[in-house]
Amino acid sequence: MDKYYIYEESHHTGPYKLNELLRRYRDERSRLKVKYWKEGMAAYTDINELYKEHPTSEQDDDQNDLSAETSATLYSPSAPTSGTIEFDANGKAARNAIKIKMFVPLLANEDSMVRHRAAEMLNDIDPDWGKTESARDGVPTLIGALLSTFKTYDQCETEHQRKTYKQQQLSYHPWDQQSMLYEDILKALDKIPDWGAMAAARNATPRLIPLLGESRTRQGGTTKTQKRAAEILARVGDARAVEPLISALADAEIAKEVASSLWKVLNAAAGTLTVEVLESIAKRTHNVVRAQYSVDCSRTRSLEPVDCSHLRQLARQELIRRGLKA
Repeated sequence: MDKYYIYEESHHTGPYKLNELLRRYRDERSRLKVKYWKEGMAAYTDINELYKEHPTSEQDDDQNDLSAETSATLYSPSAPTSGTIEFDANGKAARNAIKIKMFVPLLANEDSMVRHRAAEMLNDIDPDWGKTESARDGVPTLIGALLSTFKTYDQCETEHQRKTYKQQQLSYHPWDQQSMLYEDILKALDKIPDWGAMAAARNATPRLIPLLGESRTRQGGTTKTQKRAAEILARVGDARAVEPLISALADAEIAKEVASSLWKVLNAAAGTLTVEVLESIAKRTHNVVRAQYSVDCSRTRSLEPVDCSHLRQLARQELIRRGLKA
C-alpha cells in the first residue's frame, strides 16, 4: 500500500494512508500551500491533484482517526536537523532508509531551496547516504529529471517557447536556474557510486547521443547542450556512445570536451568495442582542433590542437590484448 507524505508550512509529516490523507484535507480551505509526495514521484505536488484523481467515496471510507504514528513530524525548523521520525519502523537503519528514499527525489526539485535543504537533511541522516540501497532506488527519478533539462529546440511548440529556449542557451551565467538544476542533479548522482552503470543510465544513452549534434544555430549559437550531453555520456560509459563521440571530434567548438568524454568511455567500454572501431581510433594520424576565443570584445577565433594520442594508445593496447596487430 502506498504511503503518502505531506509538506506544509516548512513541515514534513507522514506517512499517511490514502484515505487518511483524503479525510484530513477534505475542506478545500485546509489545502492552501499543502503538497504531497509518495514513492515514485519526482517531487512534491499540489494536494488538490490528489483529490482530482480519487472519487469522493474514497474520502468517506470508514477508518480510524489519524494516529499519532502517522502524524509524526519528519522535519521542522525547531527540531534537530538529524530529524525526529517517531513512526513505527524496525530499528534506526529502517527509519533512515525510509527518510533517504523520501528526500532523494527532492534533490531534483525545481525549487533550489528545496534541493539544498534536502541535501542537508540527507547528510544529517547519513553522510554516506549515496551508498545506500534507498539512494540507488532514486537514481531513475534523478536521471529522468536530468534529462528533462535537455529540452531541444524541436520540442518547443510555440514561437515564445523557441525564443525563450534560445535566451536560456545564451545565458552563460553559472547561476541561471536551468544550469543550477542541472549541476545540482549531477552532483547528487555523483554521490551514488557507479550510478552510470545502472540500467536507468544506460537507457538514457539513446536520448543523449542525438544531442551531440544539436544545431547550434537553433541553440542561439552556443554549445551548452552538446557539452552537457558529452559530460553525462562520459559518466555512463556506454559503448554505444563511442562512434557518435568520434564523429563529434570534428566539431572544433566542442572537440576538447568530446575528447575527454571519449577517453572515459573508452576506459570503461574498450573491451566491448568491435575491432573496426578500435582500429579507426588507433589509426588516427592527426590530432583534432578546438576553437579558442579571445577574451576581449573582438571575440577573435583561433584554432588550437587537441592531443588525442592517449586515445590512440588506449585503442592500440586493447587490440594488442586481443592478440591483434595495432
